[in-house]
Amino acid sequence: MSSPTGSQTSSVRGTPRLGPTAVVQNDNTATAGPTLPTADEIRNAIPPQGIAITELIRTFRAQVPNNKEGTSRFIALVRSVGRNSPTDKTLIVQK
Repeated sequence: MSSPTGSQTSSVRGTPRLGPTAVVQNDNTATAGPTLPTADEIRNAIPPQGIAITELIRTFRAQVPNNKEGTSRFIALVRSVGRNSPTDKTLIVQK
């Protein structure tokens, strides 16, 4: 009888403890998700000859949250540092 109670208590106490502990150990990255790249990181990833937007997205895929807000914020950052080249539609750094 003490064994089932002990197991049940351990299971109930163990599960809630794992969630908050993981968040604290990961500096809240579990709840915050990926961190968007900075404007400087995006600017530095654009070579002088330009880059296709698909390549830029591929470069930062792990840093962009996989939701509408994350994508919108990333696009806003890209637009703040780059523009489309008029000749070939690659992304180039704004001057």
